[in-house]
Amino acid sequence: MFPGTSPKLPDSPALLRYIRHGDPAVPRGSILNRLDKSVRVVLSTSFRRPSESGSLFLVLLPLLPFLSRQRRLWLGAAMAAGSVIAWGMLYPIPRNAQACIPLLASVAAAIVIRAWQLGLLARVGVVALLGLQVIWGGDILVNQSFGGIDETLAFLRTGSEGHAKTRFDKYLATQRALDKKLPKDAVVLFHNTRLSLGLNRRVFQDLAGDQGVIDYRSVTTPRQLCEVLRPLGITHVVHEPGFWPTASRHEDAMFAALITRFATNVFRQGEYEVFELPATLPPVEAPYRILSLGMQGYPDGVYRADAMNAYEIMPDELRHRGSPELTTTMEAAGSSEIIDHVNVVFVPTGATLPGPLAAALASRFNLALAYQNGFSVYARRDSPSP
Repeated sequence: MFPGTSPKLPDSPALLRYIRHGDPAVPRGSILNRLDKSVRVVLSTSFRRPSESGSLFLVLLPLLPFLSRQRRLWLGAAMAAGSVIAWGMLYPIPRNAQACIPLLASVAAAIVIRAWQLGLLARVGVVALLGLQVIWGGDILVNQSFGGIDETLAFLRTGSEGHAKTRFDKYLATQRALDKKLPKDAVVLFHNTRLSLGLNRRVFQDLAGDQGVIDYRSVTTPRQLCEVLRPLGITHVVHEPGFWPTASRHEDAMFAALITRFATNVFRQGEYEVFELPATLPPVEAPYRILSLGMQGYPDGVYRADAMNAYEIMPDELRHRGSPELTTTMEAAGSSEIIDHVNVVFVPTGATLPGPLAAALASRFNLALAYQNGFSVYARRDSPSP
């Protein structure tokens, strides 16, 4: 389809196929199982209270055999029903169903028009069905969209209140502030986040599975991380610290180390932290080592950085986690034999740490990232002992 583009990641097809496989909204099983689930989803979506799409399309379908010039109606109904069933089999979340609504509405309108032509009794039935739909779904605007309605009304009032010139100021305020603050020639990486609208710069994103250019899995030092980003022209990085973990614990560790030791011109803007890549490449170092404690899927121990590069959102059979070079415990991890030789430390957020480990983290490491109800990432301020 697009011969001029080619993903740089050799396993891009697998990533695109499986990276979102863990989403509970994605139907699983055989085609027949997914078809059965799809029909159930369609019925429950149409007749539940409140229903955004309504049940009018399904309720009108039994009228088809009694209408004249049926061929086009049957074809339209089959296409509309097929689109809804496909939605249910592929990814049945409400916003994706919006693509089906024009088909459903068109067929429903055509059936109503043809039924109206059948005579008085048919018209009474049609009016009853339409009235039922209006009553059934008439409160959706105030039940599910009152926030949007209130915001719209407040927006419309800004003119009479004398705020017409500033009415847009709160929309994408952070991105627009960044647009004013960053150099005009900046090339920006939105790391592990996506909302870049409003920033009038060249922008990259690095979410695994959502793009096929940036791959961190072979990176073991901050220098190598910069060597991935620099050829793309990237000068600045924007991220939301502590908002959500990256695809792999290895990626969290590498960015934590880069931010702690080599990031320049660091500042906060709204929910974002922004930093500039170093003007010169960081020094050549031995592969970083990560002390992992209490992390799901990784036994407590010391790992080479790329041993923790498994994408956690991949299916179990495609998630290949590495093994520790050295196993340890939370109590023993604070000893000089371990803590003096690691670059990054993972611990559960809010955990009560043994005294030696807590003291070592406070004196030699920076808390780089902390995910609520998840884990925290500490990065060493200098190089560890060999």
